[in-house]
Amino acid sequence: MDFYTTAIKQPHLLIAGTTGSGKSTAIHGIINTVLNLPRVSLWLVDPKRVELNQYKNSPKVDAYASTAPGAALLLRSACEEMERRYRTLEKAGLQKWENGDIYIIIDELADLLIVPDKKTASEIRVYLSRLAQLGRAARVHLIVATQFVRRSVLPLALVANIPAVVGLRTRDKLESRLLIGCAGCEALPMYGECYFAAPEFLQPQKMKICRASKGD
Repeated sequence: MDFYTTAIKQPHLLIAGTTGSGKSTAIHGIINTVLNLPRVSLWLVDPKRVELNQYKNSPKVDAYASTAPGAALLLRSACEEMERRYRTLEKAGLQKWENGDIYIIIDELADLLIVPDKKTASEIRVYLSRLAQLGRAARVHLIVATQFVRRSVLPLALVANIPAVVGLRTRDKLESRLLIGCAGCEALPMYGECYFAAPEFLQPQKMKICRASKGD
């Protein structure tokens, strides 16, 4: 079972683990897999400003943001595009969008949610939650990465509507349970393996993450 092929088939995906556990490698692998697909659009949010900027001039990258205000604008535009797709579906009497996928990939989600500007952070939470709740039929996918596995940081409406989770090495069993519903992530090696929890699996599957570029 190929990790990246399985990952991009999910409606939405959360990637989480401590620093050095392989989040960057997973994100780069997913981006490179998506770039090889037809009829896709990549929208990238890069708070660190160095992790994803190598892709921003790709013809399939239609939006790029590296600041919290920029991320809020990008996510608002994504919500507007999602709603436009739903209006089109309603007029056509269809249930699912068939004219291409949008992948919104966010590195270091927690950095956006704990910015001093509370209004911007609140807007980001609202837009993310809306996309997670309604993006599926419009084929707007969220792929978000974070090292902070805390309910106080991650919006409940977001987590509740992300059906697939990649659990990398966590600090302890509690974080592992928050991620994949059981212990195990805390015992993973610091790089190269994960537990993948998704609706098609009866229980989290241990999988290898191949190096696509330098890990985080």
